[in-house]
Amino acid sequence: MAFCFAAAIPVTHAGPDQQSQNNGQGPQGNPRPIAAWSFAQADGTFVPDSSGNGYDAIVYGQPVLEPRRRKDVALAFDGSGDNSFWQGGTQNCGLGVGKPLTQPFTRLSVEAWVRKDPAGWMPIIYRDLWDNPSGFGLYMEWSSGKAFFGHYDSTGHHSAVQSETVVQDGQWHHVVGTLEPAIAGGYLYRIYVDGRLDADQVGLWAVEESPAGSGILKIAYPNSSGADHPLKGSVDGIAIYDVALTPAQIKAHFEATRERP
Repeated sequence: MAFCFAAAIPVTHAGPDQQSQNNGQGPQGNPRPIAAWSFAQADGTFVPDSSGNGYDAIVYGQPVLEPRRRKDVALAFDGSGDNSFWQGGTQNCGLGVGKPLTQPFTRLSVEAWVRKDPAGWMPIIYRDLWDNPSGFGLYMEWSSGKAFFGHYDSTGHHSAVQSETVVQDGQWHHVVGTLEPAIAGGYLYRIYVDGRLDADQVGLWAVEESPAGSGILKIAYPNSSGADHPLKGSVDGIAIYDVALTPAQIKAHFEATRERP
């Protein structure tokens, strides 16, 4: 099924969310993201980090803005481009974040709204090469239309989780991956779809500190391995937290940002 993009919507820079200027807990204990991007705040090719922490993004290629719900605006990609940035070239699609995110994580959450049809491996957001202990990613997986969060598991460390629910069906889905220490050792990876826990997995790795010169965040852009593809689909409400969001918090985020009849 072909994906139809909406016409571009003119928007202006709205500035950072004033409730997100500092890390920690927001009102009623709601964690604040350490990096977040709302495309309703886009100003040309510039997308400010609405957390206020300086992880501003630049848009490459020719994605278009489309309405998602009320005042929310998504960014729609046509799947064109390649990963030439990693060979010393210029990024030609997706979004790049100028400020490195280098810190280690034993607790982590990555959140996004996603709409896409089934296709090969396509990134929503990741840091560096997600095969590595210092990398991580929220991805759309290649074979069964599901979502994938954590590290790419090529060595049997099981430090990732794949959704049970098919999310690549042309409909909007709220997807959240979380990481935290497991009670019996190792690290618990969970993935939530549309406000509900969908799958979990205990693995060996957390997320190590990025080596010098790395910590590079990319959105909708293929990684350095060349094994995945530019995103063909739409995204909105991408955020990274240095805590594992609770089931109640994730449910609240879903209810607060979903489209209602």
